[in-house]
Amino acid sequence: MFPLSKFESDEIEKVLTAFDEVVELYKHSEPAYEAILRMGIIKFYLQNEFNESTSLLNVVTTEAPLSRSAADAFFELGNIFLIQGDLNEAERKYSALLSNNRAQNDKKNAAAYKLARIYFYQSKFDKATEYISKVLINLKDNFANDALEL
Repeated sequence: MFPLSKFESDEIEKVLTAFDEVVELYKHSEPAYEAILRMGIIKFYLQNEFNESTSLLNVVTTEAPLSRSAADAFFELGNIFLIQGDLNEAERKYSALLSNNRAQNDKKNAAAYKLARIYFYQSKFDKATEYISKVLINLKDNFANDALEL
C-alpha cells in the first residue's frame, strides 16, 4: 500500500512546482489550500516525507479548517499518525474530521472506520463497536464490508 522508498521523478517535481505557483498566486484561497493538500498527499504517498507532509497538511487544517480541503487533510494526517503508531494523535485527527460539518459522508465513514480500528487496537471494544455501527448504517458504503470483518 505504501512505498518503502522515496519515489523519484522529474514529473513529481514539476507537479509540486506547479502547485507552489498556485499557492503563491492565490494565497489564502480555496485553490491554494487544495494545492497545499495535494502537495502533502504527494509528499506522503509518493515521497515518504512524513514530516513535510504533516507540515503541509497542518497548514490546511489550521488556516482553513472549514475549507473543502480540510476534511481530506484531517484524514491524511490521521493516516500518517496511524502509520507512525501514534494512535492518540490519529484518533484526534479522525475525530476532528467527524466534527467537520463540511466533510462528506463517505469521508466521515472512512474516519469512523479508522477510529473503530484504533479503538480495537487499544482493546476499547465498546467504542470500536460504536464506530462500526456508524459505518454499517449504510451497507453500500465502501467501508461496510471492512467494518463487518473487524
